Amino acid sequence: MSPVGIPGRFVDGAQEGENQGWRYVLSLVVIPVGYVGLGLAVILLMSVLHGLLAEVFPGEFSSLPLFGFYDSSEDWQTAPTLTGVMLFAGYLGSIIVAIPLLYIVVRFIHRRSLGSLMAPPGHAFDWSLFRHSLLAAMISLTIVGAAEYVLLGDRAELVFEWSKFRWYLPVAIVLVPLQVCAEELMFRGYLLQAVAVFTSRRWLRIGLPAVIFALMHLGSQDVRATQGTALIIFLVYGIYLTWFAVRTDGLAGTMGLHLAINLFALLIISSNLSKYLSPTVWRFDAVDTWMMPLDIIAVLAIFHGLMRRWHRV
Repeated sequence: MSPVGIPGRFVDGAQEGENQGWRYVLSLVVIPVGYVGLGLAVILLMSVLHGLLAEVFPGEFSSLPLFGFYDSSEDWQTAPTLTGVMLFAGYLGSIIVAIPLLYIVVRFIHRRSLGSLMAPPGHAFDWSLFRHSLLAAMISLTIVGAAEYVLLGDRAELVFEWSKFRWYLPVAIVLVPLQVCAEELMFRGYLLQAVAVFTSRRWLRIGLPAVIFALMHLGSQDVRATQGTALIIFLVYGIYLTWFAVRTDGLAGTMGLHLAINLFALLIISSNLSKYLSPTVWRFDAVDTWMMPLDIIAVLAIFHGLMRRWHRV
C-alpha cells in the first residue's frame, strides 16, 4: 500500500473553486462571526434546556447555570452527572457548528464542494487510510499510557466510575468524531488550502495552519493549567497533522489520528494538569508540566513508525 493520491493535488484543491482575494476577505468575516454566533446559539440552547430540565428533575441537574461550571476555578466534576454530560455536549457542539459554516463558505463563496476539503478532486475519502491511522494511534497511545503506568505507577489513580462513564460514553462516540471532523476541515482543509493559494513554500503551507491551530487553543483550560506549556503540545501536534495531510494527500489519515487522541484523552487517561470535561478511567499526578509535551512527541513517533511500516506514509 502507498499514500493515497498524488502528493500536492489535495493541498491545491482550492484551485477547483473561486479564489479571488475578495472571497477570502469575505470568508475572514463570515467564518469568525458565524462561528461565534452559532457557538453562542448552541450554548444558549443548552443553557435554556438545562434550566428547564433542572426544574423538572431537580435531583438530576444542577440548579446553577450550566456554563457556570466551565471555568478553571470551578470543579465541573462536582456537578450532577447529567449536568456534566450537557456541559460536555455543549462544549463539543460549539465546535461542531464549524461544519455547516464551512459548507456555506466553501459552497457559496468559493463555489466548490465540502468534499474538496477532505480529498483530492475526483477521489473519495480513503477509509482504509483512516482505519490504519486510527489503529496506529490507538496502539501508540496504549504503549505510551502503559509506559507511564510503569514509570509513574505510584502516581496513577483508578478513577473509573461506571455510573458517570455510561452517560458520557454514547455522547463521546457520537459527538467527538464530528468535533474532530470540524477541526480537521477547518485547519487541515480550508486553512491549509487557503494558504496554498497564496504561497508555494512548503514550510509556510505547513507552518501557518499549525501556528493558527495552536493559537486557537490559547484560551483552553489545559493551556491555562500548565502556564502555557500545553501550547507546545498543540504546536507540535498541529505541525505533524498538517504535514501528514500534505504527505497523504487528504484528511483521512489526520482524522484517524486526531479521533484516537481525542477519545483517549476524553475517556481513558487524564492527568492532574488536564481539564477535559469528561470522566476518564485513569488519572495521573504528573511530575511537572513537561510531561504532556513529551507524551505527544512519543505518541507521534510511535505512530509515524507504524504508519511507515504499513507503507501508509
